Amino acid sequence: MSDNVGLNTPRGSGTSGYVQRNLAQIKPRDYGAPYPKDLDSLRHKQRQPDKGILEHDRKREVEVKVFDLRDKLEEEEVDEDEIDRRCDELRQKLFAEMNSGRRGGQRKTFKQHQVHEMADAKIKESERLRKALKISADYEEGGHWKRQEERQRDALEKEEEKDGELGNLLLRLQKTVLHTDSDRERRLRSSEFERARVASNLEYARNSLTKLEHDALGIKAPGRRAEVQSDLNGKRELLELLLDRLEDLRQVAIEEDEDDGSTDGEDILSEIIPTPSDSMVDSISTGQPTESSGQDDDAESEPPEATTIPVTTATVPAPASTTPSDTSTTSQEHKQQPTQTTQNLRSRGAPSSPSTPAHSTARAALFANQSKPSTPQTSTATAEALLDHQRAEQEALSESILQMASALKSSSQRFSNTLEADKDVVARAGEGMDKTEQSMEAAKGRMGMLKRMTEGKGYFGRLLLYAYIALLAVACILVVFVLPKLRF
Repeated sequence: MSDNVGLNTPRGSGTSGYVQRNLAQIKPRDYGAPYPKDLDSLRHKQRQPDKGILEHDRKREVEVKVFDLRDKLEEEEVDEDEIDRRCDELRQKLFAEMNSGRRGGQRKTFKQHQVHEMADAKIKESERLRKALKISADYEEGGHWKRQEERQRDALEKEEEKDGELGNLLLRLQKTVLHTDSDRERRLRSSEFERARVASNLEYARNSLTKLEHDALGIKAPGRRAEVQSDLNGKRELLELLLDRLEDLRQVAIEEDEDDGSTDGEDILSEIIPTPSDSMVDSISTGQPTESSGQDDDAESEPPEATTIPVTTATVPAPASTTPSDTSTTSQEHKQQPTQTTQNLRSRGAPSSPSTPAHSTARAALFANQSKPSTPQTSTATAEALLDHQRAEQEALSESILQMASALKSSSQRFSNTLEADKDVVARAGEGMDKTEQSMEAAKGRMGMLKRMTEGKGYFGRLLLYAYIALLAVACILVVFVLPKLRF
């Protein structure tokens, strides 16, 4: 027998007792493929000592020295109390020295079988080396190789975050500038502060987009770079469209300001330079007839309701401020006219129609070089924005109606499924009740049969039954007690 393998003795075995190894046997192995998928299991793991064994060896070493002292004092025939006191002092002293030696001191050599002590010493040595090299306690092997990947991942996350912020900003500006309502557009036209705020947002979006385009050039993957650049090109086109729309709003505001200024200039000149319409209004209000007013009244103004009234009046003398030629002309005309004259009764309203042509003629003569005020017209972009807004509302309503219809359909389906399930349950309950009713009917029939069998014959039948029972009892007594005594 060799190494507990083989026979204890070759006697009776028919062999020499030599054990030969089987070379054809393949031993199972616990290494190789399939390799472990957990990489943490492949890392170096420092062997940890058993704290209980270390503490036991430490106390054992102390107690051995204490026992040596106790034996020595007992041989010297020292008092027992004195022996205990000295042993306690030595024990405390040795524990204190071990604690101080644990915190520092010379390296202790261990024997080969002291594996736990060697593991503990190795851990302490590694800890001192880590502190000397200023290595963090949470350091992992190969962690410095992952820093570049972490930086790339952080940069990619920041880029995606900036891209998302830029997309949200452009979407908000698109709703503010392009797809806006009439009130918002009116504020953008009239308020310089609103336009400046939108312009600052657009400038920030342009700077962010430029930075993202610069970062996209550093992407090494061609597919990813092309995808990012195409997305940024679309955002660049949208940004240019927003800038053009803001510039159009700025130009419209400038034109409206110029028109307001020209209107104010006209009002100022009308106060300084009297126009023919003003002089005509003055003459009418004072009640002094003039030559021009008379001609205008006869030639141009025709009242809606005019009556001819013969009036016998004297000729009206000419005002003193008129020239000699005017007076001579008027005197000749009065001479030629008869005494009876006709007068037209006009409406008592303000003569607005005669003054309008003269006023417009004077304004055209004074401000011929200036452009006419532009009538407010709704721009094409505003119309498109309103159409887009209404289309979006229509699509939202359609989607909500579709969702409601689908919800109603699903609810009806669930209700029908519930009814089908309840129908099966009700059918099974009905079948159970039918079976129970049948079993009750059978039990009722059996109970009736038993009743008929027991009480169907009346009082005489009961007496006969009791007699049968008594005879059977007597027969049993005879069989049990009498028959065994009979000898045949």
